[in-house]
Formats: sequence, C-alpha cells, structure tokens
Amino acid sequence: SAGTAITTGNYNLLFGSNAGGALTTGSSNIAMGLTALDTATTAGGNVAIGGTAGTAVTSGNSNVLLGYAAGAAITSGSENIGIGIGALDAIITGSNNIGIGSSAGTALTSGGDNYLIGSNSGAALTTGSSNVAIGNTALDSATTAGGNVAIGGTAGTAVTSGNTNVLIGYAAGAAITSGSDNVAIGTSAMSNDITGSRNIAIGFGALSDDVTVD
Repeated sequence: SAGTAITTGNYNLLFGSNAGGALTTGSSNIAMGLTALDTATTAGGNVAIGGTAGTAVTSGNSNVLLGYAAGAAITSGSENIGIGIGALDAIITGSNNIGIGSSAGTALTSGGDNYLIGSNSGAALTTGSSNVAIGNTALDSATTAGGNVAIGGTAGTAVTSGNTNVLIGYAAGAAITSGSDNVAIGTSAMSNDITGSRNIAIGFGALSDDVTVD
C-alpha cells in the first residue's frame, strides 16, 4: 500500500499501489503510479510519475522522473531529470543528468552532467559525463565519451570514446568514433569515418571524405 512505512517523513503525496511503500523518514516526495518510488526510504524532494518510475530510489534526492520506467534504476543518484518512457532508466549513482525523450540516456549508470534531448539521444552512454546531445539518436553510440556537444539528428551518432567534439547540424560528425577535439558545423560536415583529432569543418558536407590525420 502507498506510504504504509512512513514514520517521521512529512509532506509526501503518494498515489498508486505501493507508491512510496518503503518511505520512512523521507519527505516532500511525489509518487504517482504503480510502484513509483516504492523502495525509497530516506529520499526527499523526488517527483516520480509513471509506473515503476524511480522504483529503485533509496536515498537519492531531488530527482524528477516522468514516464513509465523513467529513472527506474536510480538508487542514490540525485538531481536527475528523466522525462519519457525509459528515460535515464539505468542510472544508479549518476547525478545532474537531464534525459528528455523515449530512451534518452537509457544506459547511463554513473555518468553525470549530461544533457540529452531527443529519442535515443545518448542512448549508449554509461559512465560518460558532460555531454550535450540534442536530436534524434544524437551521440547514441557514445559510452565513455565526455565533453561532446552534438546538436542535430544523428549528429555524432557513431562516437564511442571520442571527447570534446563540437558537432552541429544534421549528421554532423556522424561517423566519428574515437576522434577528439573536432569541430563540425553544417549538414553532413565530417560525415564519413574520422578517427583523427583537431579537425575543423564548416559548411554543407565539409571534410566529408575519410580523415584519419591529427
């Protein structure tokens, strides 16, 4: 039942079977949906709306999780925003992440400070941090990569471990894998295989031939 374990916790709003079912001293939580926030004990200031949203949160604070299974694996991670079915659903201890869109940041575990907007954006990120991905499947193959900015559908879609790339435009840097410190601005700029670093391409299709030099 909802909120049956509360002892000294205050200002909690709990709706749904087992919503907030383990809360004891946690306060100012909102849980709406089947098993939403159902393992949280001392957690506070969380908003979880949707079936199994935030279902694993124990001590994490100030998370906003909207959508079925949003943030479903978070335990002690805090200040995450997950909006969409399965958004940020693998985060355990990661904090300060934003995932908006179906399966945005769906593989993140301990990565932090990522901003992922769009269906499947940053979908493979695990421990990568400080990435910005805006657009359908932007940075969706990155795992440990950090400090990348990818704005546009499929921008940086092949990046795995490359760091601090700036990719703006549809399919910009779409084939970069481990290359770092590249700047690609324009549709399909640097769109072919690039494993090198410190390249600059500005304009439609600029530097779209294979490049492996540093």
